Amino acid sequence: MALSYNTVDKKFISAINYMDKREILGKILDIHSEQSCFLDVMEMFGAMKPSKATTFHYHVNDELYTLGKVNDATPPSAANPYTITLDSTAMARVGDIVLLPAAAAATTDTVRTAIVTAISGSDITLKSVDGANISLADDAQLAFFSGAYGEGSGYPSARRYSATPYSGQLQIFKDAFKITDIQWGSEVEVEFNGKPYVFKKAEYETALKFRADISNSLLLSEPTAETFGSNSPTLTDANGNTVSTHRGLDSWITTQGGIRDAANTTLDLTDWKRVNASLDAVRAPKKYLVLAGTSWNQKNDDLFLNLGGSASITTTGAVWNIGKDINLDLQTFTLYGRSFAKKPMDWFNHTSVIDYTGAPTIADAAYFVPVDKIKTLDGGMEDRICVRYLVGENGQDTKFRVKVLDGLKAGDSGVEEDTIKVLYSATMGLQVLGTKHFVKQVVTAS
Repeated sequence: MALSYNTVDKKFISAINYMDKREILGKILDIHSEQSCFLDVMEMFGAMKPSKATTFHYHVNDELYTLGKVNDATPPSAANPYTITLDSTAMARVGDIVLLPAAAAATTDTVRTAIVTAISGSDITLKSVDGANISLADDAQLAFFSGAYGEGSGYPSARRYSATPYSGQLQIFKDAFKITDIQWGSEVEVEFNGKPYVFKKAEYETALKFRADISNSLLLSEPTAETFGSNSPTLTDANGNTVSTHRGLDSWITTQGGIRDAANTTLDLTDWKRVNASLDAVRAPKKYLVLAGTSWNQKNDDLFLNLGGSASITTTGAVWNIGKDINLDLQTFTLYGRSFAKKPMDWFNHTSVIDYTGAPTIADAAYFVPVDKIKTLDGGMEDRICVRYLVGENGQDTKFRVKVLDGLKAGDSGVEEDTIKVLYSATMGLQVLGTKHFVKQVVTAS
């Protein structure tokens, strides 16, 4: 710079590059809360279990009781005995006691029953136990609830009880980052974990993104029709290797027999009564974790806390525990004989993953997950929901694996390039047991 004469003032100093000392907060701010995700919830409850194969199977016992429905456009006139055509007689056998439907203009609460006296194809003959005539309408439903047999009689034909098979599969997740020798050695103006190197920040963010990818998949993924063991895989990569995807929570509920419920624009007690009745109908457990997006969470608070004074109940309309569990960030309440622990899920409103224009209904949904264990027929107990991960030789698991290829390490000739490469991988998938007890409730967008 040429020599000059004048007062040395602020304007003069600022005109010379780098003469001003810059005030820099030596930290990178994380305002996106990327850590909070569905995988965190699973780990919080310890729902992680090993698997010895890339597919896992389980069976659910069929209902011991099923209804029969009249399938006759012009049912016969009232009679006793009474022969009628059903949609199926597979659930019935001679000697069964049947609960008859209430008459359309019933004036008493008397229960009427009949006994099955004969079955021929789809036709069934009933005889009332009180001797009165029987009359049934088309589509009337019959419940076969017990049996009665004569003195000294033989035994009825044996029933065969089946089981419904379900299966899940594992998915391989991978991520990586790579840094050169110059990047590795160059200091930057911000620190991460006390060190001013970009390597540390890149390592952390790659691992965070890797976990978030897994979490998103545990919620949103749909399974490939064929998995790793197939000779005709549904998906392959560029090298012809089989690619398998697993089934996420949303798909388990919506495609495997879970309860799907559409709530009103303003969540109200009618919605809660309907969901509770649906759970009662399948004899669901009494304790639930509710994973809620912002829209559902806000409307639920409006209802129970009477926010704005527009709700139809007061704060004491349900038993609330307003004091949060600091560790789990839960609010609990008891309603219609069930306990619900509400977990707001900020991730459900991620504008680049779930909550964007035209996206599926995740952001406006709440998932009701039973928190009890489900019984097995031999007296055992199993978790309702868990993450399965592959276990390899010597018990080594693939839940989270990290490999470092260090081409800068002194004396290490295994990596030719002067780089450091970090590789992340996992092989896991979601298992849900007893899907009929799970609920996805979607509130109508307001």
